[in-house]
Amino acid sequence: MRSCVRFSFLALLVGVIVAAAAPGALAAVGIEKFVATNCKVEFPECAEEPGPATLFGPTKIPKEPSKAEAEVQGYTQAGGHVPFGVTDFKLTTVKTGVPLAATEAPTGIVKHIRTDVAPGLATSPAAVPQCSGAAFGETESLPGSGLFPASTCPENTLLGVNEVTVYAGESAGDVPISGN
Repeated sequence: MRSCVRFSFLALLVGVIVAAAAPGALAAVGIEKFVATNCKVEFPECAEEPGPATLFGPTKIPKEPSKAEAEVQGYTQAGGHVPFGVTDFKLTTVKTGVPLAATEAPTGIVKHIRTDVAPGLATSPAAVPQCSGAAFGETESLPGSGLFPASTCPENTLLGVNEVTVYAGESAGDVPISGN
């Protein structure tokens, strides 16, 4: 009888701890804004608006287009070849005020992002000439750092451009990065 009471008390205690910790864990990383759309080539800033200025330049944040903007800027040709698409999100943030008054910090860390696109929207890697691993910059500049040299691949091997804004800590704030 005594061991049953101990196990019941232990189960109750664990349940209370989990229940108390769960809301904080769930609120740690959230999505403040999310946009996914296909755009016409003449609207390179489709689905985005200027973000706060940073020490490293201007940032961009996702903007859900209005119905009128979507009709004008969005690519809607069925069976057509979409010039470019935007999948953009902003993590929930808090204002830090360091180093600039408008500086924000994310409420959590995202280590991996996976974006799936519909068939026909992603360019086939076999559709363009291949770039060698050496020219692509497959070897880290400083082993274990995750830093790689800039690609020296020829222009005809490029499939597109990725643009991201990363939070580089309180002293640097948001840093816009772009790469082929």
